[in-house]
Amino acid sequence: MSDLKDYSGALKENLKLQDFSQEFLAKLAKEWQAQFIKFEDICFHMVQEKWGQQAADEFELEAFARAAKINVPRIAKLANTQVRDAVDFTKVSQLLVEGLFLQPTTSIEVINRDHVKLTVRRCVLLDYLEKHEPSRIIPVCHQLEVAMFTEYIRVLLPDFKANALKLPPRKSPTEVACVWEWVRSS
Repeated sequence: MSDLKDYSGALKENLKLQDFSQEFLAKLAKEWQAQFIKFEDICFHMVQEKWGQQAADEFELEAFARAAKINVPRIAKLANTQVRDAVDFTKVSQLLVEGLFLQPTTSIEVINRDHVKLTVRRCVLLDYLEKHEPSRIIPVCHQLEVAMFTEYIRVLLPDFKANALKLPPRKSPTEVACVWEWVRSS
């Protein structure tokens, strides 16, 4: 691995991620996450403008459900994580593009292997919605996120469920964004 802290130097014909420093790669991953959030928002609004609110909501839910079936197992495989319980699922969820590793203020409480509780004190998606589209907080956090986490866990652990214990809106940006738990259903 090289130590490029940015790409301000000469053009590198055979550029690889390994050429960059760990600090730069962390910044790049956060930028990719921000672009993912904005791209999803653009797609949502394009569908909404063309076919209406209900179609946009349905499109968004179906897109995330379809993506979950592809992306979640791929990340588990990449991480070499055999997902058998809530702890393993948490490890995989940390690595998703919208994942917890880019939410540095998340605390994880392992109650047991079949029950994990996550407290997200700062959420980049919620920060974006609060600033740019407060009217989407309820649909995104109460419908999309609940459905998304439910589908993400179901893909790898069909006998587990995702429960939202606290969801926005919040009164202040210093308040906890949300609280979730993964728990075995049976």
